Amino acid sequence: MSKRKAPGHDAHRRRRRVALGLALALLAPVGAAASGAAPAFAGTDPDDRKARIDRQLAQARENLGDLSADAKQAYLALRATQLAIPEANQRLVAAHARVAAAQTHKLRLDAELTIARQEVEANVAALEANAYQIDRAQDRRNELARKAYEGGGLESFAQLSLLMGPGNAQDLTDRLYFVEKASSRQQAVLGELHDARQEALEEQERLESARRRVAQLNLQAKAALLEADEAKHAARLAQAHVVHLAAVHNDQLAAVAQRLNAEKRRVDELQAASNKLAAFLAARAKARREAAARREAARRAARNARVYRAPSRNTSNGALAYPVSAPISSEFGMRFHPILNYWRLHAGIDFSAECGAPVYAAGAGEVIQAGWAGGYGNAIVIAHNDSLATTYNHLSSIVVGGGSVARGQLIGYVGTTGLSTGCHLHFETRVEGNPVNPRGYL
Repeated sequence: MSKRKAPGHDAHRRRRRVALGLALALLAPVGAAASGAAPAFAGTDPDDRKARIDRQLAQARENLGDLSADAKQAYLALRATQLAIPEANQRLVAAHARVAAAQTHKLRLDAELTIARQEVEANVAALEANAYQIDRAQDRRNELARKAYEGGGLESFAQLSLLMGPGNAQDLTDRLYFVEKASSRQQAVLGELHDARQEALEEQERLESARRRVAQLNLQAKAALLEADEAKHAARLAQAHVVHLAAVHNDQLAAVAQRLNAEKRRVDELQAASNKLAAFLAARAKARREAAARREAARRAARNARVYRAPSRNTSNGALAYPVSAPISSEFGMRFHPILNYWRLHAGIDFSAECGAPVYAAGAGEVIQAGWAGGYGNAIVIAHNDSLATTYNHLSSIVVGGGSVARGQLIGYVGTTGLSTGCHLHFETRVEGNPVNPRGYL
């Protein structure tokens, strides 16, 4: 067996571990929360994200174990905020992305609207030019009609030709040529007028289409502007939420820091009470062994006779009865303190009994302590032989103050005195002062 180190050395090392634990407990969660990195569940359904956060909080509650109520509440509030910060940052990023997309859409619509308005202006200019062409064609047509009316037209020339006879045939041919040329010019003018009017109709249709496009783009641009404004508002809300969470996180961090020293004192006081009880029981066991050795020497017993051997820690012989009628809520063994960030021994088992529930002696023995025991509150210690003792802690009241007790005898009532986190019975078995697992004796 390795040589046991001095208590002062262990206490010094434990204080160093506690100091390091405090730093880690305060700084590690802050780095994760303040980094702003997207959580591993980014992009999943919000209900799934909430369910995962709820599971993480439930796990945190389970890990807190027997912390004081104030420390537990402060730590859980801090943890909830730390879990909410990454998702809030993700929403802020999404809100900024929405703003950028809305602004890009608005710029594209503005560009299309500018082009559409230019098309309207071009169509209006084309219609004005076409109207000018129509006016000119109508003027030429009217001029030709006037001249034809004043000259008498083609029938006058034909009648004149008949009256004038063959001698004037060449003159008639010349006259007919000029009449036909005038008629062709008139037809050309009429064709130009028809084409100009047709072009005007088509240009008018293009103008109406361009105007409808402008109206449509105006509506889309207004909608895009509204979307951009809404996106900016959502981004401002998301930013405010992140800032709020950061402020809450800092306040909660300060609250946890304030409770850390109190929690450390609570744990240290419980450990001191346990050490004091261990020293008392060890000294008592040593004194009894020495007395037994003297008696054995006086009787000149065999040199190899052995004093009472303490039951093995792994023995399950059912020597002790359950001290209270309630389920076990916390087992014996090493436990990691989630805030102080170090391992410590839970030196007994906890029964989740209600305050006022009767507590019975687990076995026959002698009451060697009964009263206030520091962090253990109202406590009773029963010695069952030279080595084995049982302790009953955080009692609301004590029935027996000393003397012998029988197995199953009423000795007190469940409470939450001392450094307790709620109504329960903390039950320990100790061999020569050292805590051992009660499961091996119940």
